[in-house]
Amino acid sequence: MPAWGVGVLVATGHGQRTYLFADGARRTFKEQFIAQFIEAAPPPDEVAQLRLERGVKSGAVATPKAINVALEAQIKDDPNALMVYGDWLQEQGDPRGELVAIQRHLEQAPDDKQAKKAEAALLAKHGAYLVPPLLWQMAQAPKRKNESARTEITWRAGFLDRVRIARASDREPELGDVLHELLHHPAAQFLRSLTIGPLGTAKRYDYRPVVSEIAKAKPAALEELIVGDFAPSDLELDFAMLGNAYPLLAACANLRRLVVRAASALFGRAIKHASLRELSVTTAEVTPRSLEHLLAATLPALETFELSCPNLRFDTGDADRLASATNLPKLRRLALRQTRSTTVIVSALVGRPLLRQLEELDLCDGDLADAGAMMLAHRADELRHLRRLDLGGNQLSPARAQLIANITGAARVEIQRTPGVIDSGGVLALAPDAASAAAARKIARPDRGWLEIGRDGERLWGEFEGSDFYYVMATVNGNRMGCSCPSAKDPCKHALALLLMATQQHIAERKIPEAVVRNTQSRTRWYET
Repeated sequence: MPAWGVGVLVATGHGQRTYLFADGARRTFKEQFIAQFIEAAPPPDEVAQLRLERGVKSGAVATPKAINVALEAQIKDDPNALMVYGDWLQEQGDPRGELVAIQRHLEQAPDDKQAKKAEAALLAKHGAYLVPPLLWQMAQAPKRKNESARTEITWRAGFLDRVRIARASDREPELGDVLHELLHHPAAQFLRSLTIGPLGTAKRYDYRPVVSEIAKAKPAALEELIVGDFAPSDLELDFAMLGNAYPLLAACANLRRLVVRAASALFGRAIKHASLRELSVTTAEVTPRSLEHLLAATLPALETFELSCPNLRFDTGDADRLASATNLPKLRRLALRQTRSTTVIVSALVGRPLLRQLEELDLCDGDLADAGAMMLAHRADELRHLRRLDLGGNQLSPARAQLIANITGAARVEIQRTPGVIDSGGVLALAPDAASAAAARKIARPDRGWLEIGRDGERLWGEFEGSDFYYVMATVNGNRMGCSCPSAKDPCKHALALLLMATQQHIAERKIPEAVVRNTQSRTRWYET
Protein backbone atom coordinates (compact mmCIF):
# COMPACT_ATOMS: atom_id res chain seq x y z
CA MET A 1 0.00 0.00 0.00
CA PRO A 2 2.32 2.80 -1.17
CA ALA A 3 -0.25 5.43 -0.18
CA TRP A 4 0.47 4.66 3.47
CA GLY A 5 4.03 5.88 3.05
CA VAL A 6 7.00 4.84 5.18
CA GLY A 7 6.19 3.12 8.46
CA VAL A 8 8.17 3.24 11.72
CA LEU A 9 8.20 0.22 14.04
CA VAL A 10 6.74 1.35 17.38
CA ALA A 11 5.76 -1.90 19.19
CA THR A 12 6.35 -5.68 19.04
CA GLY A 13 4.87 -8.72 20.80
CA HIS A 14 2.91 -11.97 20.41
CA GLY A 15 4.16 -12.59 16.89
CA GLN A 16 3.01 -9.16 15.73
CA ARG A 17 4.48 -5.76 15.01
CA THR A 18 2.87 -2.33 15.08
CA TYR A 19 3.97 0.43 12.68
CA LEU A 20 3.25 4.15 12.64
CA PHE A 21 2.81 5.13 8.99
CA ALA A 22 3.43 8.45 7.28
CA ASP A 23 -0.32 8.91 6.75
CA GLY A 24 -0.67 9.13 10.58
CA ALA A 25 -2.26 5.70 11.17
CA ARG A 26 -0.98 2.87 13.38
CA ARG A 27 -1.34 -0.63 11.92
CA THR A 28 -0.51 -4.04 13.41
CA PHE A 29 0.52 -7.07 11.30
CA LYS A 30 1.50 -10.68 11.93
CA GLU A 31 5.16 -11.64 11.37
CA GLN A 32 4.44 -13.81 8.28
CA PHE A 33 2.62 -10.91 6.60
CA ILE A 34 5.53 -8.56 7.37
CA ALA A 35 8.07 -10.94 5.85
CA GLN A 36 6.05 -11.14 2.65
CA PHE A 37 4.90 -7.57 2.09
CA ILE A 38 7.04 -5.07 4.05
CA GLU A 39 10.54 -3.98 2.98
CA ALA A 40 13.09 -2.55 5.41
CA ALA A 41 14.04 1.02 4.53
CA PRO A 42 17.61 2.35 4.80
CA PRO A 43 18.40 3.68 8.30
CA PRO A 44 17.51 7.38 8.56
CA ASP A 45 20.24 9.93 9.13
CA GLU A 46 20.55 11.76 12.48
CA VAL A 47 18.22 14.63 11.55
CA ALA A 48 15.59 12.33 10.03
CA GLN A 49 15.77 10.11 13.12
CA LEU A 50 15.16 13.14 15.36
CA ARG A 51 12.21 14.22 13.20
CA LEU A 52 10.68 10.75 13.47
CA GLU A 53 11.19 10.62 17.23
CA ARG A 54 9.42 13.96 17.71
CA GLY A 55 6.63 12.78 15.46
CA VAL A 56 6.13 9.59 17.47
CA LYS A 57 6.07 11.54 20.77
CA SER A 58 3.49 13.95 19.39
CA GLY A 59 1.23 11.07 18.40
CA ALA A 60 2.16 11.37 14.72
CA VAL A 61 0.19 14.61 14.34
CA ALA A 62 3.19 16.96 14.31
CA THR A 63 6.24 15.31 12.78
CA PRO A 64 8.45 18.32 11.93
CA LYS A 65 8.88 18.86 8.21
CA ALA A 66 12.31 20.39 8.87
CA ILE A 67 14.59 20.87 11.86
CA ASN A 68 17.96 22.54 12.34
CA VAL A 69 19.71 21.12 15.39
CA ALA A 70 22.45 23.78 15.37
CA LEU A 71 19.98 26.69 15.36
CA GLU A 72 17.88 25.05 18.10
CA ALA A 73 20.94 24.83 20.32
CA GLN A 74 21.54 28.56 19.83
CA ILE A 75 17.97 29.43 20.83
CA LYS A 76 18.52 28.10 24.35
CA ASP A 77 21.18 30.77 24.90
CA ASP A 78 19.95 33.47 22.52
CA PRO A 79 16.15 33.95 22.10
CA ASN A 80 16.82 36.15 19.04
CA ALA A 81 17.94 33.01 17.22
CA LEU A 82 14.24 32.12 17.00
CA MET A 83 13.87 34.73 14.27
CA VAL A 84 16.72 33.21 12.29
CA TYR A 85 15.18 29.76 12.78
CA GLY A 86 11.84 31.06 11.51
CA ASP A 87 13.47 32.36 8.30
CA TRP A 88 15.19 29.00 7.80
CA LEU A 89 11.95 27.06 8.35
CA GLN A 90 10.16 29.27 5.82
CA GLU A 91 12.90 28.52 3.26
CA GLN A 92 12.29 24.80 3.86
CA GLY A 93 8.57 25.17 3.23
CA ASP A 94 7.65 24.41 6.87
CA PRO A 95 4.32 26.11 7.87
CA ARG A 96 5.82 27.04 11.22
CA GLY A 97 8.22 29.35 9.40
CA GLU A 98 5.25 31.27 7.99
CA LEU A 99 3.71 31.42 11.48
CA VAL A 100 6.96 32.89 12.82
CA ALA A 101 6.90 35.60 10.14
CA ILE A 102 3.26 36.52 10.81
CA GLN A 103 3.71 36.67 14.58
CA ARG A 104 6.88 38.73 14.25
CA HIS A 105 4.87 41.23 12.22
CA LEU A 106 2.06 41.22 14.83
CA GLU A 107 4.57 42.06 17.54
CA GLN A 108 5.24 45.31 15.70
CA ALA A 109 1.65 45.88 14.50
CA PRO A 110 -0.71 44.11 16.93
CA ASP A 111 -3.81 45.74 15.42
CA ASP A 112 -3.13 44.60 11.84
CA LYS A 113 -6.42 42.86 10.96
CA GLN A 114 -5.04 41.28 7.79
CA ALA A 115 -2.16 39.72 9.70
CA LYS A 116 -4.57 38.41 12.34
CA LYS A 117 -6.70 36.84 9.61
CA ALA A 118 -3.61 35.28 8.03
CA GLU A 119 -2.58 33.84 11.41
CA ALA A 120 -6.05 32.37 12.02
CA ALA A 121 -6.15 30.88 8.51
CA LEU A 122 -2.72 29.29 8.92
CA LEU A 123 -3.65 27.76 12.29
CA ALA A 124 -6.91 26.47 10.84
CA LYS A 125 -5.20 24.95 7.80
CA HIS A 126 -2.34 23.22 9.61
CA GLY A 127 -4.16 22.61 12.89
CA ALA A 128 -2.50 19.90 14.96
CA TYR A 129 0.84 20.42 13.23
CA LEU A 130 1.24 23.91 14.70
CA VAL A 131 -0.48 23.59 18.10
CA PRO A 132 -1.52 20.65 20.37
CA PRO A 133 -5.18 19.88 19.52
CA LEU A 134 -6.54 19.45 23.07
CA LEU A 135 -4.84 22.63 24.25
CA TRP A 136 -6.15 24.56 21.24
CA GLN A 137 -9.66 23.23 21.88
CA MET A 138 -9.61 24.48 25.47
CA ALA A 139 -8.02 27.81 24.58
CA GLN A 140 -10.72 28.50 21.97
CA ALA A 141 -13.60 27.82 24.39
CA PRO A 142 -16.06 30.71 24.86
CA LYS A 143 -15.24 33.23 27.57
CA ARG A 144 -16.20 31.90 31.00
CA LYS A 145 -17.73 33.59 34.00
CA ASN A 146 -15.09 32.01 36.21
CA GLU A 147 -11.88 33.71 35.06
CA SER A 148 -9.68 31.27 36.99
CA ALA A 149 -10.98 28.39 34.79
CA ARG A 150 -9.53 29.92 31.63
CA THR A 151 -6.91 28.26 29.41
CA GLU A 152 -4.52 30.71 27.77
CA ILE A 153 -1.74 30.54 25.19
CA THR A 154 1.04 33.07 24.63
CA TRP A 155 3.16 32.64 21.49
CA ARG A 156 6.75 33.65 20.89
CA ALA A 157 7.80 33.64 17.25
CA GLY A 158 5.81 30.58 16.17
CA PHE A 159 6.41 28.52 19.32
CA LEU A 160 4.48 28.31 22.60
CA ASP A 161 6.06 30.54 25.25
CA ARG A 162 3.56 30.66 28.14
CA VAL A 163 0.63 28.30 28.73
CA ARG A 164 -2.04 28.27 31.42
CA ILE A 165 -4.30 25.19 31.57
CA ALA A 166 -7.51 24.95 33.59
CA ARG A 167 -10.89 23.25 33.40
CA ALA A 168 -14.33 24.69 34.10
CA SER A 169 -15.93 21.25 34.59
CA ASP A 170 -15.15 17.55 34.43
CA ARG A 171 -16.75 17.43 30.98
CA GLU A 172 -13.58 18.91 29.50
CA PRO A 173 -10.46 16.88 28.65
CA GLU A 174 -8.40 15.54 31.57
CA LEU A 175 -5.53 17.88 32.31
CA GLY A 176 -3.12 14.94 32.41
CA ASP A 177 -3.99 14.19 28.76
CA VAL A 178 -3.73 17.85 27.75
CA LEU A 179 -0.37 18.16 29.47
CA HIS A 180 1.00 14.95 27.93
CA GLU A 181 0.11 16.16 24.45
CA LEU A 182 1.51 19.64 25.14
CA LEU A 183 4.87 18.59 26.60
CA HIS A 184 5.58 16.19 23.71
CA HIS A 185 4.51 18.54 20.93
CA PRO A 186 7.24 20.29 18.88
CA ALA A 187 5.45 23.63 19.38
CA ALA A 188 6.32 23.45 23.10
CA GLN A 189 10.02 22.70 22.84
CA PHE A 190 10.87 26.27 23.95
CA LEU A 191 8.03 26.59 26.51
CA ARG A 192 9.19 28.85 29.36
CA SER A 193 6.14 29.15 31.64
CA LEU A 194 3.44 26.64 32.60
CA THR A 195 0.53 27.24 34.99
CA ILE A 196 -1.96 24.60 36.11
CA GLY A 197 -5.25 26.02 37.40
CA PRO A 198 -8.54 24.52 38.62
CA LEU A 199 -9.41 20.97 37.56
CA GLY A 200 -13.16 21.55 37.27
CA THR A 201 -14.17 18.84 39.74
CA ALA A 202 -16.48 19.43 42.67
CA LYS A 203 -14.95 17.37 45.49
CA ARG A 204 -11.17 17.61 45.08
CA TYR A 205 -8.33 18.48 42.74
CA ASP A 206 -5.82 15.70 42.11
CA TYR A 207 -2.62 17.18 40.66
CA ARG A 208 -0.62 13.95 40.94
CA PRO A 209 -1.07 13.06 37.22
CA VAL A 210 0.24 16.56 36.39
CA VAL A 211 3.36 15.99 38.49
CA SER A 212 3.83 12.59 36.82
CA GLU A 213 3.59 14.00 33.28
CA ILE A 214 6.07 16.78 33.99
CA ALA A 215 8.49 14.35 35.65
CA LYS A 216 8.38 12.08 32.59
CA ALA A 217 8.64 14.82 29.97
CA LYS A 218 11.52 16.75 31.63
CA PRO A 219 10.78 20.05 29.80
CA ALA A 220 14.28 21.45 29.30
CA ALA A 221 13.32 25.07 28.56
CA LEU A 222 10.79 25.51 31.39
CA GLU A 223 11.68 28.41 33.70
CA GLU A 224 8.41 28.98 35.60
CA LEU A 225 6.00 26.34 36.93
CA ILE A 226 2.85 27.06 38.96
CA VAL A 227 0.75 24.11 40.15
CA GLY A 228 -2.50 24.86 41.98
CA ASP A 229 -3.40 28.32 40.65
CA PHE A 230 -6.90 28.40 42.16
CA ALA A 231 -8.84 30.66 44.54
CA PRO A 232 -10.95 29.69 47.59
CA SER A 233 -14.02 30.23 45.42
CA ASP A 234 -12.82 27.33 43.24
CA LEU A 235 -11.86 24.90 45.99
CA GLU A 236 -10.49 24.89 49.52
CA LEU A 237 -6.78 24.20 49.87
CA ASP A 238 -7.50 21.08 51.97
CA PHE A 239 -9.05 19.35 48.95
CA ALA A 240 -6.12 19.74 46.53
CA MET A 241 -3.79 16.73 46.25
CA LEU A 242 -0.24 17.07 44.97
CA GLY A 243 1.80 14.18 46.33
CA ASN A 244 5.59 14.39 46.21
CA ALA A 245 6.66 17.74 44.73
CA TYR A 246 10.35 16.84 44.52
CA PRO A 247 10.10 15.32 40.98
CA LEU A 248 9.04 18.73 39.62
CA LEU A 249 12.43 20.17 40.53
CA ALA A 250 14.34 17.08 39.49
CA ALA A 251 12.73 17.13 36.04
CA CYS A 252 13.20 20.82 35.21
CA ALA A 253 16.90 21.65 35.22
CA ASN A 254 16.42 25.27 34.11
CA LEU A 255 13.53 26.11 36.43
CA ARG A 256 13.73 29.61 37.94
CA ARG A 257 10.38 29.79 39.77
CA LEU A 258 8.27 27.04 41.39
CA VAL A 259 4.91 27.77 43.05
CA VAL A 260 2.83 24.92 44.50
CA ARG A 261 -0.48 24.98 46.41
CA ALA A 262 -1.99 21.82 47.88
CA ALA A 263 -3.32 20.22 51.06
CA SER A 264 -0.01 18.56 51.81
CA ALA A 265 3.40 19.53 50.49
CA LEU A 266 5.67 16.50 50.38
CA PHE A 267 9.33 16.70 49.44
CA GLY A 268 10.68 13.16 49.36
CA ARG A 269 14.31 14.27 49.28
CA ALA A 270 16.41 17.27 50.26
CA ILE A 271 16.17 19.75 47.39
CA LYS A 272 19.20 20.47 45.25
CA HIS A 273 18.78 22.79 42.28
CA ALA A 274 21.32 25.08 40.67
CA SER A 275 18.96 27.53 38.91
CA LEU A 276 15.91 27.98 41.17
CA ARG A 277 15.41 31.61 42.26
CA GLU A 278 11.96 31.47 43.84
CA LEU A 279 10.26 28.67 45.79
CA SER A 280 6.73 29.30 47.10
CA VAL A 281 4.79 26.61 48.95
CA THR A 282 1.23 27.15 50.25
CA THR A 283 -0.16 24.11 52.01
CA ALA A 284 -2.43 22.94 54.81
CA GLU A 285 0.19 20.53 56.16
CA VAL A 286 3.95 20.02 56.08
CA THR A 287 5.24 16.76 57.49
CA PRO A 288 8.30 16.97 59.79
CA ARG A 289 10.29 15.02 57.20
CA SER A 290 9.33 17.40 54.38
CA LEU A 291 10.14 20.42 56.55
CA GLU A 292 13.56 18.89 57.23
CA HIS A 293 14.12 18.45 53.48
CA LEU A 294 13.05 22.04 52.78
CA LEU A 295 15.39 23.43 55.42
CA ALA A 296 18.25 21.25 54.15
CA ALA A 297 17.83 22.53 50.57
CA THR A 298 20.92 23.44 48.58
CA LEU A 299 19.75 26.29 46.37
CA PRO A 300 22.69 28.55 45.46
CA ALA A 301 20.56 30.82 43.21
CA LEU A 302 17.49 31.09 45.48
CA GLU A 303 16.40 34.69 46.16
CA THR A 304 12.85 34.15 47.51
CA PHE A 305 11.54 31.41 49.82
CA GLU A 306 7.89 31.44 50.89
CA LEU A 307 6.22 28.86 53.10
CA SER A 308 2.62 29.34 54.23
CA CYS A 309 1.00 26.67 56.37
CA PRO A 310 -1.62 27.00 59.15
CA ASN A 311 -0.31 25.87 62.54
CA LEU A 312 3.17 25.20 61.18
CA ARG A 313 5.55 24.68 64.08
CA PHE A 314 9.31 25.11 64.00
CA ASP A 315 11.14 23.56 66.91
CA THR A 316 14.38 25.19 68.07
CA GLY A 317 16.44 22.84 65.92
CA ASP A 318 14.43 23.64 62.77
CA ALA A 319 14.69 27.38 63.34
CA ASP A 320 18.44 27.21 64.04
CA ARG A 321 18.99 25.09 60.94
CA LEU A 322 17.27 27.74 58.81
CA ALA A 323 18.93 30.74 60.47
CA SER A 324 22.43 29.26 60.16
CA ALA A 325 21.99 28.02 56.59
CA THR A 326 25.02 28.55 54.37
CA ASN A 327 23.44 26.87 51.35
CA LEU A 328 21.19 29.86 50.55
CA PRO A 329 23.81 32.53 49.77
CA LYS A 330 21.52 34.71 47.61
CA LEU A 331 18.34 34.58 49.70
CA ARG A 332 16.88 38.09 49.97
CA ARG A 333 13.20 37.50 50.72
CA LEU A 334 11.98 35.09 53.41
CA ALA A 335 8.27 34.53 54.17
CA LEU A 336 7.11 32.09 56.88
CA ARG A 337 3.38 32.69 57.27
CA GLN A 338 0.78 31.33 59.72
CA THR A 339 3.39 29.67 61.94
CA ARG A 340 2.65 28.76 65.55
CA SER A 341 6.27 29.23 66.58
CA THR A 342 6.94 32.76 65.34
CA THR A 343 8.83 33.73 68.50
CA VAL A 344 11.12 30.70 68.07
CA ILE A 345 11.86 31.79 64.49
CA VAL A 346 12.56 35.39 65.54
CA SER A 347 14.83 34.23 68.36
CA ALA A 348 16.83 32.08 65.93
CA LEU A 349 17.17 34.81 63.28
CA VAL A 350 18.47 37.66 65.44
CA GLY A 351 22.22 37.76 65.54
CA ARG A 352 22.59 35.39 62.56
CA PRO A 353 24.10 36.17 59.14
CA LEU A 354 20.90 35.13 57.35
CA LEU A 355 18.95 38.06 58.83
CA ARG A 356 21.67 40.49 57.75
CA GLN A 357 21.52 39.31 54.13
CA LEU A 358 17.71 39.55 53.92
CA GLU A 359 15.95 42.54 52.36
CA GLU A 360 12.39 41.41 53.16
CA LEU A 361 11.07 39.36 56.09
CA ASP A 362 7.41 38.29 56.19
CA LEU A 363 6.14 36.62 59.39
CA CYS A 364 2.48 37.59 59.03
CA ASP A 365 -0.48 35.71 60.52
CA GLY A 366 1.71 34.02 63.13
CA ASP A 367 1.55 33.96 66.93
CA LEU A 368 4.18 36.57 67.76
CA ALA A 369 3.22 38.19 71.07
CA ASP A 370 4.57 41.18 72.99
CA ALA A 371 7.56 39.24 74.39
CA GLY A 372 8.76 38.53 70.85
CA ALA A 373 8.23 42.15 69.90
CA MET A 374 10.46 43.28 72.76
CA MET A 375 13.15 40.87 71.58
CA LEU A 376 13.06 42.57 68.18
CA ALA A 377 13.04 46.02 69.77
CA HIS A 378 16.23 45.21 71.70
CA ARG A 379 17.93 44.19 68.40
CA ALA A 380 16.60 47.12 66.36
CA ASP A 381 19.96 47.73 64.65
CA GLU A 382 19.64 44.34 62.93
CA LEU A 383 16.27 45.28 61.40
CA ARG A 384 16.83 48.77 60.02
CA HIS A 385 18.35 47.52 56.77
CA LEU A 386 15.14 45.66 55.84
CA ARG A 387 13.12 47.15 53.00
CA ARG A 388 10.04 45.32 54.28
CA LEU A 389 9.13 43.72 57.61
CA ASP A 390 5.61 42.24 57.75
CA LEU A 391 4.26 41.26 61.18
CA GLY A 392 0.58 41.76 60.36
CA GLY A 393 -1.93 39.31 61.76
CA ASN A 394 0.12 38.35 64.83
CA GLN A 395 -0.88 38.92 68.48
CA LEU A 396 0.84 42.17 69.37
CA SER A 397 -0.81 44.76 71.56
CA PRO A 398 -1.32 48.18 69.92
CA ALA A 399 1.55 49.63 71.97
CA ARG A 400 4.03 46.92 70.94
CA ALA A 401 2.86 47.06 67.33
CA GLN A 402 3.60 50.80 67.30
CA LEU A 403 7.00 50.16 68.87
CA ILE A 404 8.01 47.81 66.04
CA ALA A 405 6.62 50.21 63.43
CA ASN A 406 8.85 52.95 64.83
CA ILE A 407 11.99 50.81 64.49
CA THR A 408 11.89 50.81 60.71
CA GLY A 409 9.65 52.51 58.21
CA ALA A 410 9.50 49.20 56.37
CA ALA A 411 7.45 47.46 59.07
CA ARG A 412 3.79 46.56 58.57
CA VAL A 413 2.27 45.65 61.92
CA GLU A 414 -1.03 47.50 62.05
CA ILE A 415 -3.34 44.50 61.55
CA GLN A 416 -3.10 42.20 64.55
CA ARG A 417 -4.95 38.99 65.32
CA THR A 418 -7.17 38.65 68.38
CA PRO A 419 -5.25 36.58 70.98
CA GLY A 420 -6.85 33.35 72.13
CA VAL A 421 -8.96 32.89 68.98
CA ILE A 422 -9.12 29.53 67.24
CA ASP A 423 -6.79 29.53 64.20
CA SER A 424 -8.06 29.70 60.62
CA GLY A 425 -7.40 26.01 60.01
CA GLY A 426 -9.54 25.14 63.02
CA VAL A 427 -12.32 27.46 61.84
CA LEU A 428 -12.44 25.88 58.38
CA ALA A 429 -12.43 22.41 59.95
CA LEU A 430 -15.83 23.30 61.49
CA ALA A 431 -17.34 24.02 58.07
CA PRO A 432 -19.97 21.44 57.03
CA ASP A 433 -18.64 21.34 53.46
CA ALA A 434 -16.15 22.98 51.09
CA ALA A 435 -18.82 25.32 49.68
CA SER A 436 -19.56 26.74 53.16
CA ALA A 437 -15.85 27.27 53.82
CA ALA A 438 -15.40 29.05 50.48
CA ALA A 439 -18.48 31.24 51.08
CA ALA A 440 -17.22 32.18 54.55
CA ARG A 441 -13.82 33.21 53.21
CA LYS A 442 -15.50 35.50 50.65
CA ILE A 443 -17.20 37.57 53.36
CA ALA A 444 -14.45 37.35 56.02
CA ARG A 445 -13.61 41.05 55.68
CA PRO A 446 -15.17 44.05 57.49
CA ASP A 447 -16.07 45.68 54.17
CA ARG A 448 -18.00 42.65 52.88
CA GLY A 449 -21.41 43.38 54.42
CA TRP A 450 -20.48 43.72 58.11
CA LEU A 451 -22.14 46.73 59.75
CA GLU A 452 -20.68 46.11 63.23
CA ILE A 453 -18.21 43.65 64.77
CA GLY A 454 -16.80 43.45 68.29
CA ARG A 455 -15.50 41.29 71.10
CA ASP A 456 -17.04 41.04 74.54
CA GLY A 457 -14.82 38.81 76.68
CA GLU A 458 -14.89 35.37 75.10
CA ARG A 459 -17.73 36.26 72.74
CA LEU A 460 -17.36 37.65 69.22
CA TRP A 461 -20.39 39.33 67.72
CA GLY A 462 -21.45 41.00 64.50
CA GLU A 463 -24.29 42.51 62.52
CA PHE A 464 -24.33 41.49 58.86
CA GLU A 465 -26.37 42.81 55.94
CA GLY A 466 -26.49 40.76 52.76
CA SER A 467 -29.75 39.66 51.16
CA ASP A 468 -31.21 40.42 54.62
CA PHE A 469 -30.05 41.64 58.05
CA TYR A 470 -28.58 39.06 60.48
CA TYR A 471 -27.16 38.94 63.99
CA VAL A 472 -24.09 36.71 64.43
CA MET A 473 -22.28 35.43 67.54
CA ALA A 474 -19.41 33.01 68.27
CA THR A 475 -17.11 32.19 71.18
CA VAL A 476 -13.41 32.76 70.48
CA ASN A 477 -12.54 29.06 70.78
CA GLY A 478 -15.18 28.16 68.19
CA ASN A 479 -17.21 25.77 70.35
CA ARG A 480 -20.36 27.89 70.26
CA MET A 481 -21.81 29.76 67.27
CA GLY A 482 -25.17 31.28 66.46
CA CYS A 483 -26.80 33.31 63.71
CA SER A 484 -30.29 34.61 62.96
CA CYS A 485 -30.05 33.67 59.27
CA PRO A 486 -32.32 30.89 57.89
CA SER A 487 -29.45 28.75 56.55
CA ALA A 488 -29.70 25.00 57.13
CA LYS A 489 -25.89 24.78 57.16
CA ASP A 490 -24.49 23.98 60.58
CA PRO A 491 -22.65 26.31 61.21
CA CYS A 492 -23.55 28.94 58.65
CA LYS A 493 -21.11 31.01 56.58
CA HIS A 494 -21.73 34.15 58.69
CA ALA A 495 -20.57 32.54 61.94
CA LEU A 496 -17.55 31.00 60.22
CA ALA A 497 -16.66 34.35 58.62
CA LEU A 498 -16.85 36.13 61.98
CA LEU A 499 -14.33 33.69 63.46
CA LEU A 500 -12.12 33.92 60.37
CA MET A 501 -11.95 37.71 60.72
CA ALA A 502 -10.84 37.28 64.31
CA THR A 503 -7.96 35.05 63.17
CA GLN A 504 -6.82 37.71 60.71
CA GLN A 505 -7.05 40.93 62.72
CA HIS A 506 -7.52 42.45 66.15
CA ILE A 507 -11.19 42.97 67.00
CA ALA A 508 -11.88 45.81 69.41
CA GLU A 509 -13.49 45.19 72.79
CA ARG A 510 -17.14 46.28 72.62
CA LYS A 511 -20.10 45.21 74.74
CA ILE A 512 -22.31 42.73 72.91
CA PRO A 513 -25.73 44.26 72.16
CA GLU A 514 -28.69 42.60 73.86
CA ALA A 515 -30.34 42.19 70.43
CA VAL A 516 -27.46 39.97 69.25
CA VAL A 517 -27.81 37.69 72.29
CA ARG A 518 -31.60 37.52 71.99
CA ASN A 519 -31.66 36.79 68.26
CA THR A 520 -28.89 34.20 68.21
CA GLN A 521 -29.77 32.16 71.31
CA SER A 522 -32.29 29.98 69.51
CA ARG A 523 -29.80 29.36 66.68
CA THR A 524 -26.76 28.58 68.81
CA ARG A 525 -24.82 25.39 68.15
CA TRP A 526 -22.34 23.63 70.40
CA TYR A 527 -19.27 21.80 69.17
CA GLU A 528 -16.70 19.53 70.72
CA THR A 529 -13.22 21.11 70.65
